[in-house]
Amino acid sequence: MTGRAQQFRSRGEVETRGSFDPSCGITLAEFGGLVGAYVFPESERVKCQLVTNGSVCGQVHWHGWVARRKDGAEGYIGGDCAAQNFGADRTFTAERARVRRELRIDELVARLEGYLGDTALASRIEEAIGRHRALRSEIARIRDLWPKTIRRRLQDMAKTGNRRIVAEFQRIEVDEEGREHGEWIPSTNAVIAGVDVFDGERLRDIGGRLKASREARNAAQASRDLPERILRQWADEIGDINRCEADLDELHASLDAFLRPENLRAVCWASSNEQAQETAAAVTLELISGHAPTATQAHTARLQWASAIRAQNDGRQFRIAG
Repeated sequence: MTGRAQQFRSRGEVETRGSFDPSCGITLAEFGGLVGAYVFPESERVKCQLVTNGSVCGQVHWHGWVARRKDGAEGYIGGDCAAQNFGADRTFTAERARVRRELRIDELVARLEGYLGDTALASRIEEAIGRHRALRSEIARIRDLWPKTIRRRLQDMAKTGNRRIVAEFQRIEVDEEGREHGEWIPSTNAVIAGVDVFDGERLRDIGGRLKASREARNAAQASRDLPERILRQWADEIGDINRCEADLDELHASLDAFLRPENLRAVCWASSNEQAQETAAAVTLELISGHAPTATQAHTARLQWASAIRAQNDGRQFRIAG
């Protein structure tokens, strides 16, 4: 009887076993099963005890299988040697599959035991769900303030990753006869930060994962009697709370970056439509000050921002591309 598979991480764990025999050879005919797998530090190399063609392999290695002969003696067989020499044998392949499966299940059970024993985990999940709900509400409020053309542009930026706003600056040259010739030269006017918050799909994904994490935490059992598929699903969904928290932190940082005054002023130029620019100027002033401006204040602010852009570009006229 081989017993449940074990994972060995040092020579001492193997060689203190009473049935271990470093001098025994292991032939396919004498193969009685696998005790477990081992992965040692390279400094703890061992010699392969697999026997083929009447000779012990002796190859030095540090990962493989602890095998048991039919007489109960145990020894090392290297992973590569076992695959090359025993890999076609159905008994060996069945044992190898058993050991791998049992070790995977043991790892999953250990993970679940850790999660279920963490008294703060349920509170962390609920806190993250609350953060997500508040963030989703705040983003929706800010998103809905912008005119449709600019809102669509910001959402497109979030999807494509192209966050540039391109303006065309007028350049006038005079020919030899004194005639003026003008052309419009495109240039990046701004790069909008924090547009990730306009990615509704990402927000929905985080919300779905948080719900799955909560449900898994409530349903999970750390039992080796359950199917591996169920154990893995629970472990992965509960463990995903770490990534969910990181994603929420990133979105909070993106929202802070988007709401910086200089960034909001640049959003005004995300549309070539002057009416949309006027509305965006009003939204920007409201988000910065917390008070809704008058139409005159929004109009004046837009003109001032346009004047600042011309001043930074040698006084040239500009227009928004697209």
